[in-house]
Amino acid sequence: MRRLLVVAVLLPACWTWSFPETLPDEADAGLDDAGGQAGQDGTPDGGLDVGAPGGLGGGNGGSGGAPRGCESHDKCASGLCTLAGTCAPEDEVSYVANACAPTATGTRESPFCSLAAGLASMRRYVRVSQGTFEAAPIVSSGQVYGLPGATIRATACDTLAIQNADVVLVGFSIEGNIMVSGNRAKATLVGNRIGPSSCTGVRTSDAASLVMDRNFVHGHAKGGVWTETEVLLNLTNNIIVGNGAMNSEVGGAQLAAAVDSRFMHNTVFNNRGRNQRSGGVECLGPLPLPVINSIIWGNSSKELSDGCSARFSLLADPLFTGGPPGEPTSYQLGKGSPAIDKGTVGGPAYDFFGAMRKGAPDQGAVEFLPPP
Repeated sequence: MRRLLVVAVLLPACWTWSFPETLPDEADAGLDDAGGQAGQDGTPDGGLDVGAPGGLGGGNGGSGGAPRGCESHDKCASGLCTLAGTCAPEDEVSYVANACAPTATGTRESPFCSLAAGLASMRRYVRVSQGTFEAAPIVSSGQVYGLPGATIRATACDTLAIQNADVVLVGFSIEGNIMVSGNRAKATLVGNRIGPSSCTGVRTSDAASLVMDRNFVHGHAKGGVWTETEVLLNLTNNIIVGNGAMNSEVGGAQLAAAVDSRFMHNTVFNNRGRNQRSGGVECLGPLPLPVINSIIWGNSSKELSDGCSARFSLLADPLFTGGPPGEPTSYQLGKGSPAIDKGTVGGPAYDFFGAMRKGAPDQGAVEFLPPP
């Protein structure tokens, strides 16, 4: 019997255009049977409860339903409510804003002008206000929050690089890609809109772990998510669409997943990869990667490679409502979708948009909500 250490993502009401603006709590969820992987009957023996996003699930959520100290940024003197539901101490926050001065000190009254300056301050938290900021390497551990309208712009591939650091990146629109490298690197990406770019959307090399929850990864010419070397993965509630090309190495995702990795409640649609490869999800780890409660459809070549193990997942037309391909709302389930109520329990309690999963969950990142 194996045990799995996972990161529980707890979401209060600090949200950016339907995406959260807060930070994960760490807990040993103690999942049996290779944790998050399915038991003999295909049903997960445990699950990662991402908690209640505030305003959509009340003030309690996550590990044991512990009371939360804040539900939105405006409830905190520092203006920063973390994913753990606590107010960040103001003296531990580095503030970044467009309204700044060259002699800024990074306080709330005197914010830095650049993301690079905020990261260099070595404070535990970085709070980035509305505006567009140039990407910079992240070489020290910490938690970086984007308020509504905060954009990180990368002028070249891998400019936004997490290097040998334990970093949480929450609530940004990222014009470019994210690179994670170094054997001490741990990246937790929550509620980001990543893309488009001429690169691979999220790429890791020799990293320790990658956690992704509620990200929209779209429009990357070289593929959506690529872990070059074996890494511990926990991917939930992500929408990965419109990535890759017919000559690209990666389509939707190519995952060298370590034992005890998890891929659950994701939507992977309309991605392209090189012939003879899976344009949807390609699994390259030492054991088959369970692809649970997910929708994998409309991708080139095979939807899943032989290294993946589909469990309670849909590899057929999910009957999306449709709409602009660059918008997450286009991948909601339409009435009569074969994905409705076809998932198994044990996954995140809330979906991509923060809707609560009740009873038998739907497959994919977005729960079907019948019209009122």
